[in-house]
Amino acid sequence: MPIHLTSLRRRSFLQTSLGAGASLLTFGPALGDQTYDATEHVALLSDTHVDADATKVVRGSVMSANLVNVIEDVLDQTQKPTIALIDGDCAFNVGLPADYKTLASMLTAFPAADIPLHMTMGNHDDRVAFHKQFASHGKENAAVDGKHVSMVETKFANWFLIDTLQQVNHVTGEMGAQQIRWLRAALKANAGKPAIVVGHHNPQFNVPDGGRVTGLQDSVALFDLLESQPHVKAYVFGHTHSYSVKQRPSGLHLINLPPIGYAFSETSPIGWVDASLSATGMQLTLRCIDNGHDQHLATETVAW
Repeated sequence: MPIHLTSLRRRSFLQTSLGAGASLLTFGPALGDQTYDATEHVALLSDTHVDADATKVVRGSVMSANLVNVIEDVLDQTQKPTIALIDGDCAFNVGLPADYKTLASMLTAFPAADIPLHMTMGNHDDRVAFHKQFASHGKENAAVDGKHVSMVETKFANWFLIDTLQQVNHVTGEMGAQQIRWLRAALKANAGKPAIVVGHHNPQFNVPDGGRVTGLQDSVALFDLLESQPHVKAYVFGHTHSYSVKQRPSGLHLINLPPIGYAFSETSPIGWVDASLSATGMQLTLRCIDNGHDQHLATETVAW
C-alpha cells in the first residue's frame, strides 16, 4: 500500500466515498498551505533497493549510498519539491524487516525538510514487513482488497498511486479487476484536474509464445481505462531500471523512471527525475548521480 511520511501540520488527508463501496484516501494541501508560484516541483524516485547492510554492492553500485546522494540532491534544489514519490522496489530483494529499518533511517530527511514522501510497492517489497516498519505513517483502510491505493493532490495535478505488486520477488505485476474498477471511479470523481497514474510495473501488451510476463500482465485493461479518460496525462513507472519518456498515439505519456539502487546496463543513468509542473504541463529533468553522464540534466516536456 502507499505509505505517506507527511507532516499533518502541513498536509491534510481524508477518506471519501466513490460510491458502490469504494473509497479514496486523498492527501491535499492543508488550509493556509497555498502557493502562488507559477510552477511546482515533484521529486520522482524509483527502485531504491535498499538492503539492511548499507554497504552492500550490486552491479557496481552501493545502493544506500546512491539513495543518500539522491536525497541530498533533492534537498539541495532551489525550489523545494511539493512532494516526493518513491515508485516501488524500496527494498533490495525480498523486503526483509531489516531492509526497511535501514531505509526508514535514511528517509527521515524528507519529513525533516517538510517534504511529504509517498511510497508505493514493487515486486521486491513485502507488504507485511513494509507496513510494520512504517506503521505510524499513513494508516488507511483498503479501498481494494489486497491492493491499497490513494490519491495525492498537488496544485497542478492529481497523482493516483496504484498497487501493481502481485507476489514478492516475482517479476510479474498485476492490477486486478477490482483495482481497475476502483481506479475508474476515482478518476471519474476527480476529472477536474490533470491526472498522473503511478504504478511500479511497466506496461507489457504482448507476450511471446512460451514467454513470460515481466511487466504488468493486465496492461491492456489498464490502458483501455487510462486512454478513455482525457484528463489522464501520464503513466509513471519504474521496474525496468532504465529511463525513457514516450508518448502513445492516444497522447498518453509513458514516463519510465531511472533506478537509484543500480542499473542493469553500465551505460544506463542512475538517479531521479525533477518534475516541474505548471498549468500547461510538466518539464522532466533527469538528475544523474554521475554528473558526467551524457544524459545528466536532459529534459523532456509533457504538455497538456
